[in-house]
Parts: sequence; C-alpha cells; structure tokens
Amino acid sequence: SFSGWNTFHQGLGFGSGSNWTFVGTSEGAIFFSGFFSLIFGLLILVMGILILSRLRFGAVLGIICGILALGVAGVNIVMVYVKLSGMSVSGTIEGYSYSASVGPGIGLWMFAALSLIAIVFSIVSFRYIGRRASGGIAT
Repeated sequence: SFSGWNTFHQGLGFGSGSNWTFVGTSEGAIFFSGFFSLIFGLLILVMGILILSRLRFGAVLGIICGILALGVAGVNIVMVYVKLSGMSVSGTIEGYSYSASVGPGIGLWMFAALSLIAIVFSIVSFRYIGRRASGGIAT
C-alpha cells in the first residue's frame, strides 16, 4: 500500500530517484515522503500550543505550515490521480489473492483535511488574538 511511512523508508519500489524526502517514479510523478507529514504535523502541534498560550506568532506559524502542508498533500493527491491512475496492485496474502486500483489512502486525505482545518483555525485565532490585544473584545 502507498503510505507515507513506507515511502519514508523504502520508496515506492518501482520508481527511480527515490530517497527519504522525495519519491520519483518512472512515470514522471514526484511524491513527498512521510517526512514532510511528520515535520508539518509537529509544527502544527507547536502552533496549537502557542495559540493556547495566546501568542500571535502561533497563528502565523499555523497559517504558514498549514498552507505548506496542504500543498504537500495536494501535490501527492494530484500525482496519484494524474500519473498513477491506470495502475493496479495485486498479490496473495495467506492464500487469498487480492487486486486493487491505486489511489490516495485515507491518511493522505486526513492530512489534507487537517491541514485545511489548521489554516482556518489559525486565521480565526490570528484575528481573535489581535482584536483582544487591542482591547476590542472584553474578557
């Protein structure tokens, strides 16, 4: 299965130019490995802690990291659909044969959705923390 964890360690197996940050395939697709998901996820977690501490920098960090993370997820999703759309995977596990078409996994969709949520949360927090600091909202 295509997962960030597998590509982080071993690439896609059928590609050329794979390493631990980028995965290049012979079909011309370029994927970001799970390394970027881990880094942006950690930075978004730090963003949440900074926002809970009512530091405006946390909201700025969240907007930047959220946009970059959404970009990484978007590139991976587009590459799967555009470059690998006709591929399928088949094999046998414990005597049962399987066949499946290649598509983005649930983890990639969750990464994209949570990145979008982080962007929205950061924008709202940025506006709230700024108004509160200027005395616009009573506590």
